[in-house]
This record gives sequence, structure tokens and C-alpha cells, in this order.
Amino acid sequence: MDKECGQPHVLVSVSTPSGQGAQIVAKWESVVSHVQNVHTGHGDLFPSCIHGRLEGRESHKNGWNHAAVKLETLVCNKTLCKDISKLSGGCQTSSVEGFHSLLIQILIAALHYNENANRVQDVTKTGEARFSINYPKGRKGAAVLRRVLESPTYEYAQELLEEIVKECTDKENVDAEFAVEPVIVPPPLCAQFPHPEKADFVKQHLSRFKKTTT
Repeated sequence: MDKECGQPHVLVSVSTPSGQGAQIVAKWESVVSHVQNVHTGHGDLFPSCIHGRLEGRESHKNGWNHAAVKLETLVCNKTLCKDISKLSGGCQTSSVEGFHSLLIQILIAALHYNENANRVQDVTKTGEARFSINYPKGRKGAAVLRRVLESPTYEYAQELLEEIVKECTDKENVDAEFAVEPVIVPPPLCAQFPHPEKADFVKQHLSRFKKTTT
């Protein structure tokens, strides 16, 4: 049984309202007859296929071969049929899983913002305010001076990790799970533009805000 035949039968099976597990299984087991071009007489719960008449096919019901017997063994496996009977008929959970994933991302983003929303400008070892030179694409290579804020903190992440460790018996597995592989970062686009001296650029920037005296 290939994917083109098996997957539609799974979809037909789960189209049955939830709670009717026996009918779901009956639809699923009808694939054994369907692949032999027999589309009626499946049973009381699902007597015939719901598709229209198929032209150009010959019934093979009277000529069961080894492949058909193996197919019936696979399709009618008790464990498989037990799982299929529990498939959700009306609602799938993929949308709920997507919502939960998005909710987790929002919660983590909120934790990060709450911890780093009020960062102040960083200073050098000598106490001078730190600035950085940036080259925004919108300025077409023109340099822009920006304040350098203190590095963000991630104490919330450590607290979350500690909670995870408490739920695990082997700490080494936890460390391996959250290990981060080094990433090779290419040079920035601004590397192709001339770089002014930072000290001169800062002096020029600050002089713009000084009042001239007469």
C-alpha cells in the first residue's frame, strides 16, 4: 500500500465524528478491499466506499495473492486499529500546539524585556560614556554614532534552566541538550566603508550640542 492510497483512507477514517471508534476502524480496514478494486460489502458499519465509480479497473477479490494477505495483516493489526479508533474526528490539535508554542515565545520575550528594559549607557574603564559607530543601510554608508548600552542580563533564563534541572535525574544530559554550537558570523556590510576614528567622531558629535559663546 503506497502513500497515495493509505493517506486518503486515514483522512476518510478521521472524518467520522469523535467517539465512533468502531466506524473509524471499519473505514480504515476497507482499504484492503479498495486496493483490489472491491468497493462494496465492507461490513455493516461501512458497507461501501464513498467515492464514485472507478473506470478501467478489474476486481481481484477472487484472486487473493500473497501481497494482499500481507496487506491485510498490516492494515488489520490490532494495535494499529486500536490507535486509529482513537483518532480525533472533529478537531485536530496542531492549531492548539501552534498556539502554545507562540504563547511560550511571548512569555519568554516578556521576561527578557522586563529584565532589560531600563538599561543605561555603558562606560569605559576610565568612566567615559561608550559610543559605537554604525552604518545604517538607509544612510547609504554614512556613519552614525549611537550610545552603547550595558550588556543585557539573562538571569531569568538561568532560573528557568534550574527548574528544568530539578526535573531531570542526569544533569549531563541537560547540559548536552542546551549546549550551543559556535556559529561562524560573516563580516558586516559596513566593513567595506571607511571607518573614522572613534575619539574624533565622539568629539565632533558632542561639540554639536555645546553652546557657542560670544
